[in-house]
Amino acid sequence: MKISLAKFRRILWVLILGSLFFDGICLALEKNRRGAPSVEESPLPEATTEISVDGPRLTPEPSEHDFGTVSQKSSLEHVFLLKNTGNAPLEILSVETSCGCTSTLLSEKTIAPGETGELKVGFESGSMEGPFRKKVMVNTNGPESSTKLQIKGSVQPLFLVDPSMLSFGQVSIGQEYRRIVVIQPRQPGTPFKMGRVRAMDPQIRIENERPLDSGVGGIFEVVLTPREDGWEQGSISYETGHPEMPRGYLRYSARRNQ
Repeated sequence: MKISLAKFRRILWVLILGSLFFDGICLALEKNRRGAPSVEESPLPEATTEISVDGPRLTPEPSEHDFGTVSQKSSLEHVFLLKNTGNAPLEILSVETSCGCTSTLLSEKTIAPGETGELKVGFESGSMEGPFRKKVMVNTNGPESSTKLQIKGSVQPLFLVDPSMLSFGQVSIGQEYRRIVVIQPRQPGTPFKMGRVRAMDPQIRIENERPLDSGVGGIFEVVLTPREDGWEQGSISYETGHPEMPRGYLRYSARRNQ
């Protein structure tokens, strides 16, 4: 039986369309059988917003304070915040300082979970000079029984002494060596009136003590005449007229030729 070309083409198109229709039905059935993944079947883990700490725990905010540059005879204070980040009452058993120039004042000895107490730390710079770092230990009933706090800074002298230390270098017995010393207040308005200058060393004498021409500060001359019974190092004291720091000291050194 002969089939015309037009009829053959129609039969071919019917077969192609039927095949595509059948493939589409199979894909739909397969997807329905497997099913899409459900959010409820694979839940994401919940983000933890708070860490639970068993027992009390001290968390200082912060643990160190920098006073920067301060003057001698300064009275300084800083308040540290002591937070209890645990789940039980925090007991402050004691507070210890590393030196007598540091004092503490505690607002409360028991801090409830999530609450914050205060520790006021005081510092007296006195006559010290240069950088300082002082430690405060807070002892508690927490797992870390001791927590360290620190204060630091640098103490600037009230008076500018030039030179800051007298170095005569190598010297010979019987010779005379002279050095000029100038003392001035660092800050305007700091009380200063040059008083007596003296040294206990028998080979040192002080000459030409007088105020500076500006009227602020003083000047004097240190004369070293090395002797067998003299000292190779020591200090010279000078009176300042300052009500809180009436006396200062200037160190000196020399090496005698053998």
